[in-house]
Amino acid sequence: MGGESPDAVIGLVLGWYRCGDTGPDFVPGSATGAATNVLVDSAHLKVVVGGQLASRLGTRTPSADKFLDQLARMQDKDELKGRKAPQFYFRIDAVSDDVNAMPDDGSRVIYLYQITDGA
Repeated sequence: MGGESPDAVIGLVLGWYRCGDTGPDFVPGSATGAATNVLVDSAHLKVVVGGQLASRLGTRTPSADKFLDQLARMQDKDELKGRKAPQFYFRIDAVSDDVNAMPDDGSRVIYLYQITDGA
C-alpha cells in the first residue's frame, strides 16, 4: 500500500483457484506467492466487501478512500498476510474487454469484489 504518485498502489498476490477436496484452493501465480504492486484509480474504483471488512467499514460498498485507509490499517496490524487476508476478484482498466487481463505498468485497478473473508 502506498506510493508517491497521484495514484495509490496496492499489492496483489495474483493467481487462480483450483478445485480441491475441501473446496476451492488459491494458487499464487508466482513461485514465491509475492505480491505485485498495481496502481489503483481511486477516482473510479468501485469496491464491494463482505464479512468482517464490511462490518469494520459499516457498509458493503465503501468509498475508495475509506477502503484504502482500512487496508492500510490492516497492513499495519499484519492482517493482510496468508490465509487471514481477504481475497478479491478484480478488474483493471484494460483497453480490451478481456475480463482476465492481468495488470501491467500502465493499468489501474478499477473494481474489487471480495470473494473470501479470510477469517
